[in-house]
Amino acid sequence: MKRALTILLATALLFSLAACRKEAPAPGLPALADVTANWAWAIPNGSGEEAATQLAVITYAAEADFEKLDLAIGPFGQAKVKYMGEKEGDGGRREAWVAVFEAVTGPYFAFEKPVAMPGQTLCLVDSGALGIGLVPLELQYDRETFVYPPACDADIARAEAMHAGRKATESQLLAMAADGARICVFLFEPLEEERLFSCAYMDEEGVFLSYSVSLDGEGDPLWRAEPGNDDFLMLCRTREGIIINAVFRAPGEGAVRFSLREADGALEPFGLPGYGWAIFSDEYIFMDIEEEFEEDGETP
Repeated sequence: MKRALTILLATALLFSLAACRKEAPAPGLPALADVTANWAWAIPNGSGEEAATQLAVITYAAEADFEKLDLAIGPFGQAKVKYMGEKEGDGGRREAWVAVFEAVTGPYFAFEKPVAMPGQTLCLVDSGALGIGLVPLELQYDRETFVYPPACDADIARAEAMHAGRKATESQLLAMAADGARICVFLFEPLEEERLFSCAYMDEEGVFLSYSVSLDGEGDPLWRAEPGNDDFLMLCRTREGIIINAVFRAPGEGAVRFSLREADGALEPFGLPGYGWAIFSDEYIFMDIEEEFEEDGETP
């Protein structure tokens, strides 16, 4: 009897430890604060016909240590970079991307090797802080039609359930990871003059995290969406939750940047001045949410 009880207790303990390991974050994941405290957005020099050799920082986390920012992430993938100090801009017009690089005053970096077609805006991060948290994503737009597909019916149903049963009138599947995690956007049916937009992260284990914004009235400008080679999404898993950084093209407005982190079972903007966006059919829904960032970041 005593031996049977000992075996029963040992078995229960093993199941308990297994449950704890399942709930614990994977070993090696970075701390969310370490990732968000030390990164920046930057623009490359060069053009569509010339490889980029340098990047100028256009906005950054308030406490960023530029010496530690050693990895550029963009639509081309990843490339090692080195901090080169400060540069003086020429005060030129900010219309073409080459002119923007030349105009920017502030921190700048050099690629270890020239990068062809780097994209319009890149994210600079500390590779040492990321650890194994960086998750490769594949953008889902059709390379011939440049259209993002809708979210699947199950994900649309989950989004509607998370928003009190409100019907999603538009959806887009933006990106997927190899393990089935995906990032989608949803536009819900209007209530009087209010429109609701949501950007959501979902995975195969039932996790659903979203950032929702209400748009009131008709004052929010619209642009045609042109998904393409400048688009990219970055997903990072940390011990405290996920981080999403994104760049999408907004014709006439350059690159639209979007940064979210997990907090209290949802997603929230963080760290840097930026904009909220959504891609629906042939339009951008464009929301200036810069005020939410002013205390956390600064723009050179």
